Amino acid sequence: MNRAGEQILRRDDGLTVRQGKLCAQRVFDHDKLARFIAVAAGGKIAAAVGRMFVGRRGGRVAYILTMAPFRVEFAVYESPMAMILVTDPDTRFPSARDLAELFGLSRAESRLAMALLAGKALRDIAADSSIQITTARTQLSSILRKVGVTRQAELIRVLSSIPVISTLPPEGK
Repeated sequence: MNRAGEQILRRDDGLTVRQGKLCAQRVFDHDKLARFIAVAAGGKIAAAVGRMFVGRRGGRVAYILTMAPFRVEFAVYESPMAMILVTDPDTRFPSARDLAELFGLSRAESRLAMALLAGKALRDIAADSSIQITTARTQLSSILRKVGVTRQAELIRVLSSIPVISTLPPEGK
């Protein structure tokens, strides 16, 4: 399990570990998760076995889980394994730093890209940043070129599809 997985489990909000097994807290989700893991760990199917939502408390948006067989070419583990990818909708966008590293964006370009991902209009971003709309358009053109797209809608699609991996230290440390 990676650090992001540890943080999700520490929240005790939808997913937990009982007796060494990943469990969903809601009974319906738990039964479905157990079936998907069993099929994935069986290893007979090469592609993803299943996808499902796992409900959370307080009306928060559900986690999205994808299960797939996990094969290791060398025999480290004797038991069958499954890989479970958890998408946390609360951390669905990359950080400004991620965008700068991935695409070579400047700080200003990263801030603009983050604001666009948040659904803000270019004119509003310019006003909030105390820059001219022409400056914002120039920055947007540079972002489009660096990301390799030609339209703002394509930019949002690409940026919102970047997997997010938390690099924060575990909570409480």
